[in-house]
Amino acid sequence: MSRTTPREKAAEIFHAFIKAKGMRHTAERNAILDVVCRIPGHFDIDALRHELRARGSISVSRATLYNTLNLLAEAGLICVHHFEDRPTLYEFAYGTTGRNHLLCTECGRILPFENEALDAVLDRLAPPGFHPTGHSVEVYGLCDRCMHTPSGPVHHRETNITTHTDNDKR
Repeated sequence: MSRTTPREKAAEIFHAFIKAKGMRHTAERNAILDVVCRIPGHFDIDALRHELRARGSISVSRATLYNTLNLLAEAGLICVHHFEDRPTLYEFAYGTTGRNHLLCTECGRILPFENEALDAVLDRLAPPGFHPTGHSVEVYGLCDRCMHTPSGPVHHRETNITTHTDNDKR
């Protein structure tokens, strides 16, 4: 018995979604979905274009990228994040119900976090007759690097998109 990977399951969901909308299944959409499923953490449109090129995928226009990302979001396969003054960020989200982030107000780092207790509280806060299907929590503050620099907080913003997991020891 073979197991279906998250990428394969996401492809099934996306293809069914596209078909239900009466749209064509295209090589461009497939290539974008494949790369989106493989990018760890957050990415912006430019990072996605770079990954498509680096993986030797077919060339796609910015319009196709944006349209496909919108379809992926509508299908529930990616999350779209609008963090303060940053470019729009995307994140593969198949199989998740919540997205929580710590955002450093000095350097701009984004640190995703999971907390089952917080998720449970957010689910219980829903009024009767409302059934949450997901959530996003943003907590602003200073990361450990900015708090513990010898000269105090760093006064710059990182220009590239950075994602850190709990496994990072920075």
